[in-house]
Amino acid sequence: MAFNLKRSVYMFLGQGGHKEGVADNPDRGFVVFVSARNPGAAHKEAEKALGERGWEKVDILRGGEVPDRPDKKPHD
Repeated sequence: MAFNLKRSVYMFLGQGGHKEGVADNPDRGFVVFVSARNPGAAHKEAEKALGERGWEKVDILRGGEVPDRPDKKPHD
Protein backbone atom coordinates (compact mmCIF):
# COMPACT_ATOMS: atom_id res chain seq x y z
CA MET A 1 0.00 0.00 0.00
CA ALA A 2 1.50 3.34 -1.06
CA PHE A 3 0.84 6.60 0.69
CA ASN A 4 1.08 10.04 -0.85
CA LEU A 5 3.41 11.94 1.45
CA LYS A 6 3.77 14.91 -0.88
CA ARG A 7 3.34 18.22 0.87
CA SER A 8 1.86 21.11 -1.09
CA VAL A 9 2.30 24.81 -0.50
CA TYR A 10 -0.80 26.72 0.59
CA MET A 11 -1.35 30.46 0.83
CA PHE A 12 -3.80 32.01 3.30
CA LEU A 13 -5.08 35.56 3.63
CA GLY A 14 -5.82 36.81 7.12
CA GLN A 15 -7.19 40.02 8.60
CA GLY A 16 -7.30 41.76 11.97
CA GLY A 17 -5.71 40.08 14.94
CA HIS A 18 -4.08 41.25 18.12
CA LYS A 19 -0.45 41.30 19.26
CA GLU A 20 0.84 42.56 22.59
CA GLY A 21 2.38 46.02 22.16
CA VAL A 22 0.90 46.63 18.70
CA ALA A 23 -2.08 48.93 18.11
CA ASP A 24 -5.22 47.07 17.02
CA ASN A 25 -6.16 47.57 13.39
CA PRO A 26 -9.12 45.61 11.98
CA ASP A 27 -7.83 46.31 8.45
CA ARG A 28 -4.40 44.76 9.06
CA GLY A 29 -3.73 42.05 6.51
CA PHE A 30 -1.59 38.92 6.51
CA VAL A 31 -0.38 36.59 3.80
CA VAL A 32 0.83 33.26 5.16
CA PHE A 33 2.52 30.50 3.16
CA VAL A 34 2.70 27.02 4.71
CA SER A 35 3.55 23.51 3.60
CA ALA A 36 1.05 20.76 4.41
CA ARG A 37 -0.50 17.55 3.08
CA ASN A 38 -4.09 18.84 2.84
CA PRO A 39 -6.12 22.07 3.20
CA GLY A 40 -7.27 21.33 6.77
CA ALA A 41 -3.75 20.75 8.01
CA ALA A 42 -2.58 23.84 6.14
CA HIS A 43 -5.21 26.00 7.85
CA LYS A 44 -3.99 24.78 11.25
CA GLU A 45 -0.37 25.41 10.26
CA ALA A 46 -1.23 28.99 9.21
CA GLU A 47 -2.87 29.67 12.58
CA LYS A 48 0.11 28.07 14.35
CA ALA A 49 2.60 30.19 12.37
CA LEU A 50 0.79 33.40 13.30
CA GLY A 51 0.56 32.29 16.94
CA GLU A 52 4.29 31.58 17.07
CA ARG A 53 4.84 35.19 16.04
CA GLY A 54 2.57 36.47 18.80
CA TRP A 55 -0.55 37.14 16.71
CA GLU A 56 -3.90 36.08 18.15
CA LYS A 57 -7.46 36.10 16.82
CA VAL A 58 -6.49 36.61 13.17
CA ASP A 59 -9.44 35.85 10.88
CA ILE A 60 -8.33 33.51 8.11
CA LEU A 61 -10.43 34.77 5.21
CA ARG A 62 -9.50 32.36 2.46
CA GLY A 63 -6.72 30.15 1.22
CA GLY A 64 -5.74 27.62 -1.35
CA GLU A 65 -3.04 25.47 -2.82
CA VAL A 66 -0.28 27.24 -4.70
CA PRO A 67 0.33 25.51 -8.05
CA ASP A 68 3.76 24.06 -8.76
CA ARG A 69 5.96 26.35 -10.80
CA PRO A 70 7.15 24.88 -14.07
CA ASP A 71 10.86 24.22 -14.31
CA LYS A 72 12.48 27.08 -16.14
CA LYS A 73 15.90 27.19 -17.69
CA PRO A 74 18.07 30.17 -16.81
CA HIS A 75 18.47 32.85 -19.45
CA ASP A 76 21.54 32.50 -21.66
